[in-house]
Amino acid sequence: MYISLDRTSSKWRVTNFDDSHNHLLHTPETVHMMRTQRKLCESQAISVEIAEATGLPLKLSHDLISAQSRGKEFVGFMREDLKSHLRSRRGRDLQYGEAGILFKYFQKQTIDNPYFFHTMQLDVDEMISNIFWADHQMITDYGLFGDTLSFDTTFRTNKEC
Repeated sequence: MYISLDRTSSKWRVTNFDDSHNHLLHTPETVHMMRTQRKLCESQAISVEIAEATGLPLKLSHDLISAQSRGKEFVGFMREDLKSHLRSRRGRDLQYGEAGILFKYFQKQTIDNPYFFHTMQLDVDEMISNIFWADHQMITDYGLFGDTLSFDTTFRTNKEC
């Protein structure tokens, strides 16, 4: 492509263009890395979710699917796509699950009560690890009595309870 400046109009113009290529745009071995060519099919998504639920690390899950597909170039997605899928699924679960109901309640309380405050802390897997909220009555009670109430919901997270 040849480009030159037209001094009368002060605009750049393409003066010559050759549309023939002297190389492949992408080699067949690397085409699976192009974002437009990466897709996670429904069965693969289910496999990844099952693997995550059983505690299989993301890398091993991707390696397993790669072995089933006879190589990473035949899988159709990369490990980052798995992370993205799991993150969006967790977001949907939060939106429609018990945490979603709690979050909707917090949003309503924030609108209805100017003294209401809430925050959620997520862990590295983007799962809720801490939730804090306070309304006007709680703030008043704390000022009078200095007490707080804490719920520990981790008592059933492992086989030892």
